[in-house]
Parts: sequence; structure tokens; C-alpha cells
Amino acid sequence: MFTTLFLAAAVLPQEPEPKLELVDEIVAIVNDNILTLRDVRLAAADLGGGIPSPNLMQRAFANLLSELLFREGFRMMGGDEAALDNYVADELDRRAKELGSLAAFNKHLANQGKTIEDEAKHIRTFAISLLYRQKEFGHAPAKGEGYKVKMYVSPAEMLSYYNEHIQDYKHEDRVLARILMIGPSEEHPDTLAFLAKLRSEIVAGKKDFAVQARNLSVFKPALGGSTGHFNPKTENVVGRKPLRDYLLQAESGDLSDPIQLPQGWAALVLAESVENAGVMPFSEAQLSIQGILLQEQAEAIYRDSINRLRRKCYLWGPNVGFALDSLIRDPDSEQEEEL
Repeated sequence: MFTTLFLAAAVLPQEPEPKLELVDEIVAIVNDNILTLRDVRLAAADLGGGIPSPNLMQRAFANLLSELLFREGFRMMGGDEAALDNYVADELDRRAKELGSLAAFNKHLANQGKTIEDEAKHIRTFAISLLYRQKEFGHAPAKGEGYKVKMYVSPAEMLSYYNEHIQDYKHEDRVLARILMIGPSEEHPDTLAFLAKLRSEIVAGKKDFAVQARNLSVFKPALGGSTGHFNPKTENVVGRKPLRDYLLQAESGDLSDPIQLPQGWAALVLAESVENAGVMPFSEAQLSIQGILLQEQAEAIYRDSINRLRRKCYLWGPNVGFALDSLIRDPDSEQEEEL
């Protein structure tokens, strides 16, 4: 009996031994820090809000890699993490106050598809890159002092940029206007009479044109009826010919009488500015030029910091070089490569 059972057991199919499956994969090493494929997938899913595409995977990989790289650089230079945390918190608070409230700041970020945590991470990563460069040139604050991460563009640099790019600041004849357009309704059956009364209130200073356009107009109400700058000789931004005809002869500050439009519609037009062809004055261009030059500084700091850290840190990974190269070149020239 025993022999029979033994032989039967010997010929029964054996359960295959379980295979060891690779549940994660190391895609990069920065000094002692490991970046896995799962980390990249999670970050890519956050970027895209769903199943990540190869392009999102590449972006997420490069972002995570740069964060590790800067964190290591900050650690190697003896950076004060607590002071950096305070700087990030102060910067977030400053931006919220600029927009009026934390709720307004959150809404501003949401419109860009970002959260306050995303912005904090961005501020921290940029601050670390700038502080790392400052440290190398001996400009980092002494231990115990607060970090002051600032960039500066001199008036001479802005004027030089303006003169070198003067073609960018030339413009044709142009106007900037606001339009308040309404159609007949039970409340306002006589649109011309209603707008005549409203015009007198605006002229008397009792009502504001932009506010009334935001509340009443069907023409770009979210913008207070603003047309933006355009050339009425060549562009039909306003849609209706009578409105365009008015702007062709208006002068800066003119407010039209009610203009009759087809099917009982009517409009008021405020010509905020009327300019002949010319060049935008430096005083008007200065703020935008400052933003351009500060952005160029930030990008240069970022590129230089990445390149220095590549030489100082131990890096491993089949796609590490490609990912870091993608951070320091023109995004339009990037090629996709799957992890």
C-alpha cells in the first residue's frame, strides 16, 4: 500500500515553483539615492491625470532626476534645510498676499493646472539651484542667516535689450477699446434709450464703463468688453461694421453715442487709446523686458547648476544623460525616448 501511494505521488503533476517577478525597476541612481520606474509612473500620472504617455514618462523622469540632483548638491554644500523651508513658506505667503488672499492664489494656480504643493516644490527646486550656484561663487549667506534668493536686472541691461530688439516694439496704427453691446429684452426693450441713459451716467462718473460691460455686454464680458490692441484698418476684431467705422475716426478717450445695430441691438464704444504707427516707448516696454531677462537668468542658473552637479555626483542609469540633456536644451528640439 505504501509503495503504491509513493508511486502515485511520484507520477502526479508537481506544482511549479513560483517564479520571482520583478515588481519594480531601478531607472537611475544619484549618489545614494535610487529612482524607480514606479516613482516615475506615479509622477507621470500626476502630470497627466491618468494613464501616462511616453512623453509624460520622460518629463516626469527628468523632473524627478533634477530634484534628486539638486537635493544632493544642496546637501553636499552643507545647506540649511530649515532655512530653506522658511524661505519657501515666506515666498508662498508673499505671492498669496500679492493676489489678495490664499484662496485667490490657489485659484490662480488651479488655472495653470497646478496645486500649492506643486508651486512649493518648484520654488524649492529653483531656490536650491540658485543657492548652489551662489555657494560656488562665495555668495551664499553665512550659517544662521535667512536665504535671500534674488535676481536683479539693471536699467542699463533692460535699455540695451530694448535697443537690440527694437523691431519687436514697433507697431502699426492701433486702438485699444471697450465695447458694451446689448440686445432687446423685456428689461431693456429700447436698447438705444437704455444706452443713452447709461452713457450719461458714465460721463457723469456715476458708473464705470468696464464694470457695466462686464455685467451687461455680450461682447467679451469677462474682459470688461476689452478688444485688446488691434488695427481697425486691417483687423475686424469688433465684428460689426458700425463699431469698426467709429473706431477708425475716434480719438483717445472718446465715448460714442449709442450705435444702432441690426435687429434692435445697440452698443457703446469707449476708445481707451488710439495710436499712430510707431514704437512702444521704453517706459511701457520696461516691465515686460525685465520679465524676459529675469527668465533668461533663471534658465541660465538652472543649466549651469545641472552641468556642475553632473560632474560632482555619481550618476547611473541608461537614460540619465538624455533626461538631463532635455532639461538644458530648447524644449522644441527634444526627442522622445521611452524608459
